[in-house]
Amino acid sequence: MFLFIHIIPLIFSYFNNEYSFIGIWLTFIFYIIIYFGSICGVPLKTAMKIANEDKWLNQPYNNDNQKRYITFNFQLDWIAIFPTFNIIVEKFNHGNQPINSWLINKVEEKTVFKYWNMTFNNFLAICFSTFCNKPVYEKFEQFKKFQPYIFNDTEKMYIAHIIWIMSNMYNFDIILDDHVISSIRSQNFKEMNDTNFFKMIESINLQNLFNIGYFAAYKKFIKSEKAKTDIIIQQNLKNDFSIAIKFLN
Repeated sequence: MFLFIHIIPLIFSYFNNEYSFIGIWLTFIFYIIIYFGSICGVPLKTAMKIANEDKWLNQPYNNDNQKRYITFNFQLDWIAIFPTFNIIVEKFNHGNQPINSWLINKVEEKTVFKYWNMTFNNFLAICFSTFCNKPVYEKFEQFKKFQPYIFNDTEKMYIAHIIWIMSNMYNFDIILDDHVISSIRSQNFKEMNDTNFFKMIESINLQNLFNIGYFAAYKKFIKSEKAKTDIIIQQNLKNDFSIAIKFLN
């Protein structure tokens, strides 16, 4: 009965040409599996929490090249006699929509993803956000296992900063071009060439992230005039703090 009540708005939407019949039927299925499923291995409750804090979902596309698409499939598994569903997601960054993929439509800024407003568009947004944020989520989960302490705001921002670095180690240029990293480097490590600086960053791990010179440099930098006045850096620090609050709590 609970599921039936919450599918009624989607049926009305269908007759107003807002959803396809397939979209409504899939949404009904999602209401069922959402109670015992996951997206990319992330529990659905956590996936919704991730999407709720994902500001990218609220920012309109400026052009077609910015549009993002996904495909998804269901993976069925069993725990004893109970079925579990994991939704496998594949992401596309093409400006032109790949065959059989779904466009990620942006959502209003005040949208809060809950079980009872799981429209098909909201579901796609959660899938996309979970796929993109899973590496960061997993690093935070690892970190919490051996660092169950209460951190101050600076430490929280730093944790998110380092985990972002760890999640992007595959891309040398993204790390070196980051405004916070490049500013810390110019203030404290300007004698290092690119290779040596990257090696130092690469040596940071979840067990020692507070016990290296980079942490001291980070604390010094965020008190600097540039960190307090540079709009991009301020936004990056705010984003790091928001991410830390989301995943550490």
